[in-house]
Amino acid sequence: MAYLVEFTSAYRKLQPSERAFVDGFVANLESLAVRTGSKLDALLREPVEVDERSGDYLARDLVQAAITERVKEIKEDAELSVYKTLKEVRCIGYSNIANYMEVDEENHLKFDFTKSTPEQMAAVKSFKIKQRMTQMGPVQEIECVLHDKNAALDKLMKYQGLLDADHWRDENAKAVKAQTLTADASDDEAADLYARMING
Repeated sequence: MAYLVEFTSAYRKLQPSERAFVDGFVANLESLAVRTGSKLDALLREPVEVDERSGDYLARDLVQAAITERVKEIKEDAELSVYKTLKEVRCIGYSNIANYMEVDEENHLKFDFTKSTPEQMAAVKSFKIKQRMTQMGPVQEIECVLHDKNAALDKLMKYQGLLDADHWRDENAKAVKAQTLTADASDDEAADLYARMING
């Protein structure tokens, strides 16, 4: 039996009131962490005194998952690392406009961000929707602009040393072993030896 598994953000599935509660709760945790010098995620394991209405929210599994999710995101955002920096540049450099588009049943091309990963969304610089009237009626114009792909690729290539003058020669050079050819070798033997030297 096959199962369709869909992974999505708990925070995005919250109702507006639940989202407001989670935002306020996490903001209070951040403030407490700054005042006490505690780690943000450690505070989640501490008992929390809340009023009756807040207790109702905290009893909801989706709200608890969203709070944990937000704390993890904040913690990760606070950590600077070479990996995270390269990941962001890589998201832009490897971006593809096709990641945000699909063809509907009427063969019309349309933007659909619901299936885009956070990494793919990081490459989006701006998204605009304009309405204008024509003789045929209202027409919707959509403009999606991605961050500069070439600039990101240039940074990645510099990091990888791909722009160094000797890179390709050094990467692709093969060690050639000295071979001896006797004076009585035939043309076929000489050709075979030469081919083996070239091909390694």
